[in-house]
Amino acid sequence: MISIVILSYNHEKYIAETLESVYQLNIPKEVIVIDDCSKDSSLDVIRNNVTKHDASMYTKIIAKETNRGLVDSLNSGLEMANSEFVYFIASDDLVDSEGFNLLYDELCDHDSAQFAMGNAWVYYTGHKPTDVVYKKQHDIFFSSDDDSLRKTIFTNFPKPLLLQGTIFRTQALKDVGGWDKTLVWDDYPMFVKLFQSFSFSKKEFLFRNDFIVSKYRQHDSNAYKNFSKQLNMVEEAIKKLAPSDLYNTAISRQYAFYLLLAVKSGDYKTAKYIVRKIFRQKILLSTMFYVNAEIIQWIHRKRK
Repeated sequence: MISIVILSYNHEKYIAETLESVYQLNIPKEVIVIDDCSKDSSLDVIRNNVTKHDASMYTKIIAKETNRGLVDSLNSGLEMANSEFVYFIASDDLVDSEGFNLLYDELCDHDSAQFAMGNAWVYYTGHKPTDVVYKKQHDIFFSSDDDSLRKTIFTNFPKPLLLQGTIFRTQALKDVGGWDKTLVWDDYPMFVKLFQSFSFSKKEFLFRNDFIVSKYRQHDSNAYKNFSKQLNMVEEAIKKLAPSDLYNTAISRQYAFYLLLAVKSGDYKTAKYIVRKIFRQKILLSTMFYVNAEIIQWIHRKRK
């Protein structure tokens, strides 16, 4: 049995489709919907769809009275999960049932595996998905030995690493203490914990980018489009998680990445904001080195 936790916040346009994709999964499951005090009609849509699918016997709806953020919802979902396995999905994304079932069976068949990472479609409403999230850079990352992977997760990790592409053993998440309440970023800090705690070479976790587990919806309100907000989340996590000997490399690489994104998108206000941070931390040379490295990587990927 698996607990599927849907993280709801202001997605009245999408949550019905998310629920539909979850209820179509033909496996024993409980569904936990945690609404983080949505300001729109998300809760009404959720309740109507639970009734529509006659799913009240195995669906719990938690409506927070105050907005406490995604990490709080993740920890609440983990605490409530009663199954051996747990899966988290945002209320604007969709489950791909075929790939999900394949990854779930794979995890069930490997007793030593504590979680299994699958791929996701890049999804735009009304368009058939043709592109996936995990590509060659992810293959390279997961071809490393444990020591290299645990270093590279700070210095040159592939973006993004998706919770909604991953199925977990519930106890594994509890064993690493759940999500850090002091951090806003939800996926990367958890993967740092998991990669430090479990061995890829010993098959304590699996990477199957050929199993497409979900559709990762893209729309105007996606947080990743707010570069300054995203960078602040990244900075916070790097400062707390990165070993001291890797910190300058880790933060320089992130400044380089977001500086290029801001310039590419014409967001020169954010670009200036990042440049000030670079000078303040006296890491200009290392950041410029990684700016060049990122440009080379982007060019190389475009030619593929």
